[in-house]
Amino acid sequence: MSESKAAGLPMTLLTDNDADFGTGTDFVRVPEPRRALADMAALLPVDDTLEPAFATDLTGMEQKTLRLLDRDEGFTAAWRGLLALCLLLDVWEPLPGEELPTLRVESYRPGASAYVDALIAALPREKRADGFDVLALQSGREMRPLGLLNARCALVPGAVRPELGGLLPEQVSWYDPETRSFANPTPGLCESDRRVLR
Repeated sequence: MSESKAAGLPMTLLTDNDADFGTGTDFVRVPEPRRALADMAALLPVDDTLEPAFATDLTGMEQKTLRLLDRDEGFTAAWRGLLALCLLLDVWEPLPGEELPTLRVESYRPGASAYVDALIAALPREKRADGFDVLALQSGREMRPLGLLNARCALVPGAVRPELGGLLPEQVSWYDPETRSFANPTPGLCESDRRVLR
């Protein structure tokens, strides 16, 4: 395990704007909440045993996902596009000379490091003993986080979208590398892929 640093948590842990935020179901108004969170994060011990790109607001993103699914058309389409990628990677055969990326689960449990413990502390009390699991896309030595595995909605997208363009097979036509986001996958699927997702 590496020596702890006082560099603070990566900004991916924080909210992406100065909107209201809260813990659990209690939302409060705080002037400049992102600045308040940044000041707090700078004081937390951090080590480099966990890739910074994996850092996610563990409670806030789950709440956002559950709140927006089936209520926000764009968010729901992006979530469906991400799930479609995960499901289809299991059945696709690589084209000649092509190597498909694979899905990998990275598990983080209490006591792994001060950094991991700080992230786990953001979970509801009843979930802390289990830690959390990150689903990542891997191609060769390149690995990008897709989100957190979640019992309520399968997959919670991360607070910051990673660049996936160089890792995805060309049949993933519903991913936009400029916005780093997925769209509704249905229009770009062949009939056999649609049957897999039914």
